[in-house]
Amino acid sequence: DTPKMFCNMLAPAHMYVQPGRGLRNVPSTPCTHSTPIRCTVARSSAVKHSGSESAQKPEQGQNAGSPRESLQVHGSGTGDNGFFKPMPLQDTITAMASFDLFLATLQRDTTLHQDLLSFVAQPWVDRPWFKINTHPAVAALFTDPARAPALGELSDVVTAVDRSLTEDQVKWFTKYLKDVSTAPVIYTGMTNLSARVFDYALLDAIDRTVDAAITPQRVDKVLAALKAALAAEVPASVVAQTPEGGNPVVQGTFAGFQAFWSKARRAKYLGVYDAIQTDEHYARVGKFMHQMLPFSSTESLTGLFNTLDAALPTPRLERLAKVMGSFLGGDWGLMIATRMDAALPASRIESLLAAIDQAADEERFTRLPGVLDALAEAITPPRVERAFQALEMLVSERRRAGYAALIDNATADPARCERYAAALERLLTPRTAGGMMDLAAVLFAQPGRLTKVARAMDDEWGDTDKLATWLDAVDLVNLGSDRTGAKLLAVADLATTTRPGCPSGVGLPNLWSALELAAADHRMEALGAALDRASLADIDAAADALASLPGMVRLLDALLPTDAALRLLRGLDTVMGEAWARKELESMIDVALGEEGGATAVLGSAGRIMWAVHGAMFNELLGGKK
Repeated sequence: DTPKMFCNMLAPAHMYVQPGRGLRNVPSTPCTHSTPIRCTVARSSAVKHSGSESAQKPEQGQNAGSPRESLQVHGSGTGDNGFFKPMPLQDTITAMASFDLFLATLQRDTTLHQDLLSFVAQPWVDRPWFKINTHPAVAALFTDPARAPALGELSDVVTAVDRSLTEDQVKWFTKYLKDVSTAPVIYTGMTNLSARVFDYALLDAIDRTVDAAITPQRVDKVLAALKAALAAEVPASVVAQTPEGGNPVVQGTFAGFQAFWSKARRAKYLGVYDAIQTDEHYARVGKFMHQMLPFSSTESLTGLFNTLDAALPTPRLERLAKVMGSFLGGDWGLMIATRMDAALPASRIESLLAAIDQAADEERFTRLPGVLDALAEAITPPRVERAFQALEMLVSERRRAGYAALIDNATADPARCERYAAALERLLTPRTAGGMMDLAAVLFAQPGRLTKVARAMDDEWGDTDKLATWLDAVDLVNLGSDRTGAKLLAVADLATTTRPGCPSGVGLPNLWSALELAAADHRMEALGAALDRASLADIDAAADALASLPGMVRLLDALLPTDAALRLLRGLDTVMGEAWARKELESMIDVALGEEGGATAVLGSAGRIMWAVHGAMFNELLGGKK
């Protein structure tokens, strides 16, 4: 039949090349879909289809026509009747001069050519791409005169990209793809995604997502956002490197990508991913994706995208896109990523990823549907609106400058980066990662709990003025009154500077152990039970308590200059090294979460601990003398 015929045009690409490397021989999902699979490779100089499932292997570098015919990925979709459907969006992209240069370079490497053919043949790549290209709202850009302004914006974006890439960059990208495509992790990943993750139900869900997401108005909005991103300001050094007629944001983005992904880093990160991926890992990924299926109905998806539409009017989306363009096109992100890369050897990254992977065990997966249900219930249009309102406040120019300086200062010293990375490796274990998942399950998995938490937040963050007050308090914690972040960095240095006899990356071991005691499993369950018992009056009281926190932050910042804050933390750590203090802490938490309350007992325990901390601080001031 027609679908199988088009898929079989790719079969020789998997059959005649040598197995065992890269993407070659990655099987495509069998063509038994309820809707036809549209294979986007229509003709290839390296795959000569003669109506059978056999083909001759071409010589290296053989050229059977123009570069575009070497990887025919445009105008090649098929409908249910087997005829070709026009794909003008794809044609627009492949008409770029830089794309022609890419194909010409690609054609000289038959092996890489076949790797890419194998990739684009995968249904989870080809099917959504075909769906986007043939969607009526996209097709209307090229056929409806009323859509001429939007088509003009698309043309501007494509032209900006095309004129911004140099010949050397295009050739470098081909070499980059060669390294990636021949890495064992890519072959294993492709095979597992096809065999264990993307079955027909998920592919159908992708189709529904594309159908629900794309409307003429959203196409206009996305194009406007892309143009806004391309108009972002970038450093003068990036502008100077941009080819004549090109776009500095595009040039800066690609130049940063090229600078970071050196051959050594490609080998490092591909090796890391190869070390951690297992069949069980992909089985869990597939299970997670399938647990999302109940939320992929047309009704659910339409509601979600309508909510995002309302929270992201075109002006706000353009402003956020401009911020993103400035970040991607500038050189600041590259500088930070390069600094952190030095503190993250392959073994450390493997350890961090393995901790998360091991924590996501079968038992925790059984709670996931309840968590997803609670989140779906809690994500209401007003809350989504507030979230984007907060995001826009966070990325304001004044805040961006402050946080950029903070991160710059935090990563400028290689020794500090190493301490932070070592501390992260020490703290992020399967136990702690699992504990965070358990906390999420406690808050979200049982019906009604997240609704109560969200209600308290609604009362406190329900208007712009209150939201601004909270964000100012967060700024004060992170940046300090001088907006340099010096106090926060000093605290972080204290917490991550290894003390004699302590594990690497731990500067306050007793305080960390106390936090682990506080987060014990039975206390997580007690927290959930306390949420179940909470009445509307309790929620209102919690909201009132939240309202006082920004003021307390301002008071503590004034009362605790950097030296005093460090002294307080050292005093807490000293006290928490004593058995009586740990018992007091556990008793205080257990009473607070218990059914009968006990505010007096809680205050009594807290007072005894703080009095001991005061003594430890005073003792330090006296030089350790009793």
